[in-house]
Parts: sequence; structure tokens; C-alpha cells
Amino acid sequence: MINDNLKNKKLKDYFYLQKLVLRMTGVSLGENDTDAYKLYSMFCVFLAITYTGVEAYGLVVHINNIDMFANVISLSASHILGVVKVFVLLKNKTSFAKLLNTFEAGIFAPNHQRGGILEDELVEKCISYTTKQSIVYWSAVSMVLFFGILDSVLSKIKSNDYNDWSMPLAPFSLFEVTTNAQFILVCFYQSTCLFIFASIISSIDLLMGSVIAHMKTQFTILKNTIKSIRSDVDDEDFSEKVTARHLQKTSAGLLQKKLKYVVTYHQSIIDLTEQFEDAFNFLLLTLFIGNFLVLCFTMYHASLYPLSNTKAFMDFTYVGAICVQLLLTCYWSNELTLESESVAYACYEVNFVGASPAFQKNLALMIQRSQRPVVLTAGKFVNLSLDAYVSILRMSYSYYMVLRRKNEYK
Repeated sequence: MINDNLKNKKLKDYFYLQKLVLRMTGVSLGENDTDAYKLYSMFCVFLAITYTGVEAYGLVVHINNIDMFANVISLSASHILGVVKVFVLLKNKTSFAKLLNTFEAGIFAPNHQRGGILEDELVEKCISYTTKQSIVYWSAVSMVLFFGILDSVLSKIKSNDYNDWSMPLAPFSLFEVTTNAQFILVCFYQSTCLFIFASIISSIDLLMGSVIAHMKTQFTILKNTIKSIRSDVDDEDFSEKVTARHLQKTSAGLLQKKLKYVVTYHQSIIDLTEQFEDAFNFLLLTLFIGNFLVLCFTMYHASLYPLSNTKAFMDFTYVGAICVQLLLTCYWSNELTLESESVAYACYEVNFVGASPAFQKNLALMIQRSQRPVVLTAGKFVNLSLDAYVSILRMSYSYYMVLRRKNEYK
């Protein structure tokens, strides 16, 4: 009894870590926030939006300088995407919070009568995996911020000439920084804004990736339920004394009832994926387009410096963080598609010999439905998969080479 209580507590709130970081940076999925937190949230969002405006102004200032322009646009494109993510998330705040809670209740919650302790183990494994990927992603993002701030501090230590000073990650173009006080103030402002942006963007990415991972886990639980459907009925304890014919009818009825439950469960998972698709397919499209620009411009900017230079290393860590960001969504979407397809194989493995014709017919219909896999898309244009991920990397590298050769011919 104690072990069950501990396990239930451990499995409570699958997305606690990601939601906590979002809340710390002013984005809450709760409905009953205090007035003080609402003011704090408005302040964080205000900083994010104003800093995006500062970066947009920097694009105008450096439009004739391809090197500076590449540096600014690689960050501003990512931050504009971040603002879009926040607005899409807040717009769908109620429905998304409901979707997150759905995994922990009703038909989606671990059920020992349905799949035994294996369901707890599968959910625990998914939570453990998403927690580890969160740590890896946040570590990559932290490295980008660390090297950006380090480069800025080193530029100040090495020279007293303000022309040699640099700000974290991108130049500050709103006004010229000429004094120590201005340097400290602008460096602190830019570092704070970058930290807020990095935390929000990475946490939303991780939250979306975790949701897809848990949808994939639901298909795994469904497969386990399907495979054990016949054995569960055969192991049923009929205490009353019944004739063989009555027993056969009772078993057939139970088998049909369990199959009906499986069909309902299957359709519920499909409905859940469709809700996610409808809410975030446009956001995923902007993510693909934006990160395509970010990757090619960041790689171009990195190529302007030797590998030993701090700026080059900083750019490559940024490229790594963006690649992880894209990989999260594409990998889990690919796994979701494969797992939904494999439901048909699980149905085929059921021992249907000797079952009623109605059961066999319904099982065949379920196999037919499973042959149309669940697919998440980016704006209904591109299927999210590992193939799409590789295509984005190839396109980014090709465009980067175009920019580099164009610059070499000047």
C-alpha cells in the first residue's frame, strides 16, 4: 500500500520540471495566479518584446554589413519565434493545460487492471527520458549564454577602447556604449533578456517534445493491452458453475467488451494527437522556417573566425542548441508515427483463432485503421520526422555555402 502511494506521487504531474521553469520566467499555465505574479509575468514579457524590438532595430542599422547582419538575424529570428511561441501558448493556455492534465487521469492514467505494473514502468521511463533530455538541452543553452557573456567580459578586460567592446551574443545598436557604467548596464540588460528568452524558448520546446513522447508512450501501453486481450479473458475466474456452451458465450462477450474498450482507448489517443496538431501545427511551421534561417546565418557568422576564437565556439554551441531544438520535435514525432503504425502488428499477434466472427471482424477493422499512422505536421505542409530534420540541416548548410561564396567573391 505504501509503495503504491509513493509510486502514484512520483507519477503525479508528468511535466512539472518544464512548467516550473516556464513559471519562473513569467509564463504560467495556471488559472489562479496572484496579482503579484501577473505583474511579474507582464514585466518578463515586456522585457522580451522590447528586446526583440531592439534587435529588429539592429537589423536595420547593420543591413549593409553582411557580417553584423548575420550575427543579429541569427538571434533575432530565434527570439521572434520565441515571442510567437509565447503568444500561441498563452492563446491556447486553457486547452493546453487541459491536454497536459489529460495524461494523468481517466483512460490515459496507468491502470493496473488493464496492463499491470508495466504501465507504471513505461510512464516512469518516459518521464525519466524527458527529464534527461531537458537537462541536456538546458545545458546546451546555458553554454551558449555562458560563452556569450564570457566573450563580452573578456572584451572589456582586454581593452579600454569602447570600439573593441562587445555585448553578449549580439551587438547593441540602440545607442553607442562608451562608458563603463553604460557597458555594465547594457550588458546586464542584454544578459537578463537573453536568459529570459532562452528559458522560455527551451522550456516550450521541451514541453512540446515531452507531450509527443507521452503520446507515443500511450500507443505503447495500447499495444501491450491489445497483446494481452485474449489471455486476460482466458484467465478470467468464473466462479459460478456453468456449461461449456454458456462459458463460451460468456468468454465471447467479455472478449468483445474488452475489444470495445481497446477501440475506445485507441480513438482517444488519436483524438489527443489531433488536438495537439490543430493547436501547434502553425507554430511548428514557423519553427522550421525560422530555425532554417538561424542555422545558415549562424554557421556563416562562425566561419568568419578561426575555430580557436571565442565567437566561433559560441556560434557553434548556438548551432548545437538549435539542432537539439529541432531534433526534439522531429525525433519524438517520428517515434509517435512508428509506434502508431505498430499497433496493427500488435493486433495481428492476438490469438484470434477460435474467437467469434464479430471479434475477428472488429480486429481486422482496427488493423486497417492502424495502417494509417498518426502524423504530426508543420503547418500541414511537412510531416515531422527524422527525414524532415535531415532535410532542414542540408538546406541550411547549402544556403550557408551560398552566403560564404558570395562573401568570398567580394
